[in-house]
Parts: sequence; structure tokens; C-alpha cells
Amino acid sequence: MESSGRKRARVDLSKDGVIKALVPRGRDKERVLVRLTDSRSLELAEALVARESLAVGQRLTADEMEQLVAEDMPYRARARALRLLTARERCQGELEHRLLAEGYEGEVVRSTLEWLRQRAYVDDRRFAEQFVAEKVRAGWGLWRIRSGLLGKGVERSVVEAVLQECDLLWTNETGSDRKVDPVLALARRRFAAQFLSDPEGAARRLAGYLLRRGHDWETIAAVEATLRSEAQAGSGDGDSSES
Repeated sequence: MESSGRKRARVDLSKDGVIKALVPRGRDKERVLVRLTDSRSLELAEALVARESLAVGQRLTADEMEQLVAEDMPYRARARALRLLTARERCQGELEHRLLAEGYEGEVVRSTLEWLRQRAYVDDRRFAEQFVAEKVRAGWGLWRIRSGLLGKGVERSVVEAVLQECDLLWTNETGSDRKVDPVLALARRRFAAQFLSDPEGAARRLAGYLLRRGHDWETIAAVEATLRSEAQAGSGDGDSSES
């Protein structure tokens, strides 16, 4: 599939043309199809058409059409970025990578990101907060969450600030162990029964499972100790009920 930034090369801009019709397009009429008398057509932003006062019967030189297409690229990039953001929250790094891959020039991409930031359509801190919350619920560990955010291009200072706020980092001052809670809930669902029948095998499987999700050994040890204790308590209850 051709990239959004390169599709404009299909239109022959080597000769002059006369505007035959101006046809609004899109749900919000933000794009206009500029039809020429020789069956060629240009799709431009409505704001650009209005700014240049384009009208039916107007002659456009080849140079003028080239200029219009070039000036339309930021509008196209903004529209594309907004469609991507409609699907889900994204960070600036993701949008930059996507737009560049689709053929938009670097300066157009930079101006698009600035336009999005000014309107709070993109916010890396907001993205990071949502990412952390989602991945904690999925049982991801600190290392994997941090790596995931950095890999998407979120600045390290933003990543560390969000992780601190979400209490995923243990601190010497508080000794907080709240980061274990969602991991423990996940581990209980998968391994509680196994700790009743085969505690040593369950401990090995638990360690491998949590390591793959980016948890450190301290977290793994805390979860294992809790599951062992609960299994022993459960086994003791069962023994006493039978006597």
C-alpha cells in the first residue's frame, strides 16, 4: 500500500489547468476535491482552498499547483495523526515514526507534533500514565514497563516520574510494597493451586513466569513467600477439618 505522504505523486502537475469544480469531501467537509477540466484533480484542505480563494474557472499554473500540493502536506499530516490518535492514545515517538514511515518530510512531521502538543492532542505523560496502568493490570513488571515506554520514545525523565507517582518503585523512605499487590493477584489465579500440590515446581514456574514479565527477584521472592504461606495455611485448614 502506498504511503499517505507519497500519494500526491500520482497527479500530473507538469501542465496548467482550469478549475472545473470544487467538491467538499469528508464528514466535516475539511477536504476539497479540486477538479480540473482535463480530468485531473487535487485534494486540498478546505482552509487552504479558502485562503487562496480558489474558484471555478480559475486557471492554475503548474508551479501554482506544485505550491498548493506542498502547502497541503501539513494539513494531510495533521489529519493522519488525528486518525491515529482516534484509534488509541499514542506518544510523540510513535506518531513521529509512523508519519516518517508514511513518507511525510521531517519538517512537516515536526510541525505536526508541535501543532498536536499545543492543543493537548498528544501528551507523553498522559500516554505513560495510561500505559503503566494498563500494563500493571496485565501483570507486567517494572523493568518491562520501563523498557516498553523507552522503546516507544518516551523521554526517560517522564518515564521515571510516572513510575514514581504510580508507586511502582520501592523507596527507602517508605518501604512501600504496593507494587506487589497486582502481581500477587495475578500469581494467585495461576499458581495458588499448584503451590498446594507441588510447591517447589510451582515456585520454579512462578519465577520464570514473572521474570518474563519484567519483575525483579525481590518482587518474585515476596510473591512466592506469600503463596507458600497461603498454601500452608490452606493445607492446615484441610487437615484440621478431616480430624
